[in-house]
Amino acid sequence: PGREGLRTDTMIVATFDIASGEAALFSLPRNFKLVPLPANLRNSFIRLEERVIEKDLTDADEDGYPDAWIDNDGDGIPEEPEFESCHCFPTMLNKVHQYTQDWTRSYPYTPDPGLSALKDVIANLIDLPIHYYLMVEMDGFVKAIDAIGGVDVLIKKPYHVTVSSPEEGVAKATLNVEPGMNHLDGLESLAWVRWRIGSSDYSRMSRQRCLIRAVTTQAATVKMLTAYPKLVGLIEESVTTDIPLTFLPDLVKIAGAVDFDNVATVGFVPPTYSAGRTPAKYPIPDVERIRWKVRDVLENGVSAQSRTGESECAA
Repeated sequence: PGREGLRTDTMIVATFDIASGEAALFSLPRNFKLVPLPANLRNSFIRLEERVIEKDLTDADEDGYPDAWIDNDGDGIPEEPEFESCHCFPTMLNKVHQYTQDWTRSYPYTPDPGLSALKDVIANLIDLPIHYYLMVEMDGFVKAIDAIGGVDVLIKKPYHVTVSSPEEGVAKATLNVEPGMNHLDGLESLAWVRWRIGSSDYSRMSRQRCLIRAVTTQAATVKMLTAYPKLVGLIEESVTTDIPLTFLPDLVKIAGAVDFDNVATVGFVPPTYSAGRTPAKYPIPDVERIRWKVRDVLENGVSAQSRTGESECAA
């Protein structure tokens, strides 16, 4: 409410190994810039890239020349660099959908071309095929949590917070909890995963992964069967996905086969997974390190996570 357009601020890749019962959740920062493009989109954003670079070059240094200008001939006068495309998405990763949502010629057989484009971009970044996308509107998220009877999460510090309503005419999402195991309903869950004042995008990403882990753990029980009809209705109302509805029963079975003691959660946050910063201080992904971590987790599971102290999901 009160905002125009759609922003994919939360981007999480979930992967399941049916044979081993292992699963992993990888989350991407919304503010990654210069993300490399897959072959089918390699030259799709060159004009946007030129505009973004031109804007960056207006940031002049103390000599009066933009930071990216270099004195190549030694005459004391910096020259404007020649444009050379990086074949990347030049602005924030969460804007891929915004720029591609109407690309029906590139993605003619999908409910949402923008989500298909985002799926391709993320799959290329992490070097892992992504079979399906699923976008949940905030009101659908709240209703889904309520449909399974809420969720139990371990919370490490007190939260007394309020965030904006998930839809017009609905109360704001408020959370008042103390440290320990807490049972959250839909609105409380929304407040917990959206709050970032006094925190950060990256802390919020961690909470989002942990909530998804808790939901999938508790949904893979008998109450999932009773909630199934409601969830199917919610998918039709509040979810955009290329998952065939006929595949949902199989998806439930897959979730039921997951060993939730073997769910790795990884956030590709800077500085660990960034290769530097843009002139405007946005993180640039360290592509090779990200891809290495994905391979490591898929090969070694939870043991691949670097852990000091308590689990990430006690946050």
